[in-house]
Amino acid sequence: MLLVSVFWAAGMALPVLAEENSAATRTPPVKEGRTKIKERRDANIRKFFANMARRLEHMISRLEQLAGRIESRLKKFEERGADVTGAREKLTLARTKIVEAKEALTAAKEKLEGVLSSQSPKEAFKEVREGLVKGVAAKIKEAHEALVGAVRALNGI
Repeated sequence: MLLVSVFWAAGMALPVLAEENSAATRTPPVKEGRTKIKERRDANIRKFFANMARRLEHMISRLEQLAGRIESRLKKFEERGADVTGAREKLTLARTKIVEAKEALTAAKEKLEGVLSSQSPKEAFKEVREGLVKGVAAKIKEAHEALVGAVRALNGI
C-alpha cells in the first residue's frame, strides 16, 4: 500500500496495474470463445460420424461377401437339381436391402454438413446419431435378416 501511495504522490501510474487493465491483456470476447467451442463440437460430431460411417461401410461389405457366398451355395444346389427358388427370392431381397443401406449411408454423408450448420449442437448431434446413423443401421439389420432367411431356406433343402 505504501508503494502505491508513493507512485500516486509522484504522479506516476503503476506499470503493472496499467498493463492489467489494457484491452490487449483481457480475455478474448465471448463470441470468439463460443465459435471455438462450436468448432470443437462440430469436429467431434464429424469424428463420431466418420467412425460410425467406417463401421457401417465394413458391415455392408461383410453382408455383400455373405451374399456372394450364399449365391455360390445356391449355384451348387441348383447343379445338384434342388429347388432353391425360395432361397433365391430371399437372397434377392437381401441384395436390395444392401443397396438401400448403401444409398442411406451416402445420403447420410450428404446430410451431415446441413445438420452441422444448425445453431444447436446438442440437436445436431442427436440428429446425426439417431436420424442418420441409426437409420442406416436399421437398413443393415433388415439386410442381415433377409440373408439369415436365405440361409434358413437353404438348410431346408
